[in-house]
Amino acid sequence: MTDRKTQLANVGAAVLAGITISIGGMALLKQGNGFGTVLFSIGLMAVFVLGGRLCTGMFGYVNNGKSAINAIIALFVNGIAAYICGVLYKACNGEAATMAVKLAKPLYHVFLSGIVCGVIIYIAVEGWKQTGHLLAAILPVAAFVGIGAEHCIADAFFIGAGKLDGYTFVWWLCSAAGNFVGAQIANFLKLKVKPATKTESTKG
Repeated sequence: MTDRKTQLANVGAAVLAGITISIGGMALLKQGNGFGTVLFSIGLMAVFVLGGRLCTGMFGYVNNGKSAINAIIALFVNGIAAYICGVLYKACNGEAATMAVKLAKPLYHVFLSGIVCGVIIYIAVEGWKQTGHLLAAILPVAAFVGIGAEHCIADAFFIGAGKLDGYTFVWWLCSAAGNFVGAQIANFLKLKVKPATKTESTKG
């Protein structure tokens, strides 16, 4: 019974994360790449504060079968929640052109862009864990949005606000795969590279 309650709670937390990331996506669509770039960080901030389960924040810590399954479940629950939010946004505001622009990118570009985002999200999560300051989320998120890196759950929202077909789903999987690889690379480097001492870090 306890395991069932835990599973339901995890699903609920994953739905919450998909919704909050979608709110960030709405802010970005309404405000554009200027102020909207900063406002988009509300999604990850809400995940930290409210305890949502966001797959991109979990990807860097996948190291066994159980954690892999949990991340995959979170990926699809996050994605479905964000997609539904996108559909509702489209019903109220009309189809967003964002996804059409994104779909013009070749798949290898989407994958590489996803890697960049995965690294940055890992930095944001580690920054929050180590400092407890929300600024650790705001700056990295603003960075990946500003450079146009692909975040798979934000992309699920944009797909809902735009259109979904077979190619779009493949495109989305490339974005998700890039996020996973990027987070794993960042975690590997964190674990394997010896941290610099204060004296060494001041030498540049």
